[in-house]
Amino acid sequence: MPVSPVAAKPNKQTVLDTMGHEHAGEVLIDTLKSRFFALGLQAGIALNCFVVSVAVMVVSYDPRSGAIYVLSGSYYPLYRALLLISVFGCCHGLNLFVFKRFGVDYRAIYGVGFEHNYHVVLRGCFTLMSLVFLSFMLFVFTLTSGLTPNRHLWPAVALLGAAALFAWPWDIYSEWHDARQRHALLRAVCRVLVAPFSEASFAHCFLADVFTSMPKIFVDVLQTGCLYASGGIFAANWDKASQRFESGNAACTNANLSYKVPLIVLSVLPFWLRLMQCCRAYRDTSAKKNIVNGCKYCSSIAVVLLSFVKDPEHPGSAVDYIWAATAIFSTAFTMTWDVVMDWGHGPAWLRGIAHGAEFGRPSSAPLLRTSRAYPLWSYYVALVYNGCARLGWAVYISPGQTVVQQHVVLLLGCVELLRRAQWATFRLEWEQIHRHLHDEPTEEESIWPSPRGAERPVTLEQALSRNRDMMQTRYTLMEPNEPEESER
Repeated sequence: MPVSPVAAKPNKQTVLDTMGHEHAGEVLIDTLKSRFFALGLQAGIALNCFVVSVAVMVVSYDPRSGAIYVLSGSYYPLYRALLLISVFGCCHGLNLFVFKRFGVDYRAIYGVGFEHNYHVVLRGCFTLMSLVFLSFMLFVFTLTSGLTPNRHLWPAVALLGAAALFAWPWDIYSEWHDARQRHALLRAVCRVLVAPFSEASFAHCFLADVFTSMPKIFVDVLQTGCLYASGGIFAANWDKASQRFESGNAACTNANLSYKVPLIVLSVLPFWLRLMQCCRAYRDTSAKKNIVNGCKYCSSIAVVLLSFVKDPEHPGSAVDYIWAATAIFSTAFTMTWDVVMDWGHGPAWLRGIAHGAEFGRPSSAPLLRTSRAYPLWSYYVALVYNGCARLGWAVYISPGQTVVQQHVVLLLGCVELLRRAQWATFRLEWEQIHRHLHDEPTEEESIWPSPRGAERPVTLEQALSRNRDMMQTRYTLMEPNEPEESER
């Protein structure tokens, strides 16, 4: 009886992959599929948790359960802070994808390694977001239907889980050394907090700028810590018989001086740090633009401080009008600085004054600079959204304001963080253009890396094209190896 030949073992196809690595490496296609499947799965889970959380939030408004009162009087600041952090993290991950797509070398500008990529950032933030939303849903279900006997369990899970994700000493995604990235972020935060005694590098100034969009997070951390320390978070309760909410946060209000002082300090801190960086930058470079930029942050500090001086029981006082005038001036100041100084746009004559004759040439696109890496429509969308989002900025950064209810501040916070992420998209593009055309870095310092022996690009268009090609993730199919003679 004839013996059938042994079938050859199937060869698994591989590709050359450059995602998160300086040099291309051979990766199984199955590994690549698993990587993108995990990213999509985590994104879907986070999105579903968000949709369900919105529905649960609507349920919590039922006056019979009093869930919204207990939430607002106890754990609202905790969930709001964690949500805003995860939202901006996701925005940062999307920015990294955009930078790769359009050839903006964020690694050289931020000073980060090749392992810092959108995959590791998005997957980490989706994990945090899913944890926060799931904990929030279980907390509200406990308030409305008694799901678990102890309602304080789920906020503690969210807080400890978030702390564990940030402080975990080992790699969660070993391929990209995420533990090293998280520790580098913590070191960068520490350097920002000691301004002006640390160098005012672009990365440190950028991180401080992000903090100026997160003053509510600093305040929420303070309030959560105060409620835990005073025990007020455990005293908050809804009396179903009398339909009254018994608040336990008397120690964590502006009436308590020991709470109000750190509240003022933390509200001003992000802008103070940025002001100190401007002072350090002026000391190191003697560039007068740092003085003007420092004045911008002084106006923001004035808006925050005046919001504490206002008396909510006597609206229409002189302090209210002064706060409104200061807020309008600060908003106009920051909007103009965003467009002209941080993005390099504006009328040609103004660009020439701010950045030199090289950047003051007339452009075919009104109000835009001549050198651009993104589609034309994106710039005008960014200009409109940045202006609209800035209109609610003064209300968002002012803890003492009474213009809107506090739960609306969460919406304003998300709008501001989306504006900051959009600002970062064009800020890094402008930094790259400015360095290439104005500072003329050497080949060793160039953010337009060239292969050894290759000619350095001489025009911005050539530089953008080459950088875009180098930063694109390459997937080159490898030919399968021939089976060994013994396997045939």
